[in-house]
Amino acid sequence: GGNVYDELHKETGIRVSQYGAHLFHTQFERVWKYVQQYSEWEPFDHRVVGRVADKDNVDQLVPIPPTSISVNKLFGENIQTEEEMQAWYDKVRVPNAEPQNGEEAALSRVGPQLYEKIFKHYTKKQWDKYPSELDASVLMRLPCRTTTDDRYFPDKWQALPV
Repeated sequence: GGNVYDELHKETGIRVSQYGAHLFHTQFERVWKYVQQYSEWEPFDHRVVGRVADKDNVDQLVPIPPTSISVNKLFGENIQTEEEMQAWYDKVRVPNAEPQNGEEAALSRVGPQLYEKIFKHYTKKQWDKYPSELDASVLMRLPCRTTTDDRYFPDKWQALPV
């Protein structure tokens, strides 16, 4: 759910989402149909890009969560298919059947390169903790995209209330 509350800024008249944008997303058609009775909706696909230094220390804008586009830009790969992206993950992952903390979990999901370039610092920024300070379950949720879909949420229905 979240706290869906807007107000008009007194000086400018601009609608402000006090608790952040009310991005709605679901993969269930019945849920999508249900929420339509409460608002009009503007289609919206949430995308996040990060400025991340590549292997030559040149800043690149890459999708987060990472996709094959991210891996190609950051590490000079030439991944073209979902199968090639899966093979890349399989090659770089650090096997760990029972990670004890978030760092171990992240390394088992995305390998050391993506961990160091993106997840270690993103996690510190988001949670004010390094992955090693978090429970493994937090980082086990890391999306491991094999497609070039750069939307933050893969759900079919995504929108903002009008």
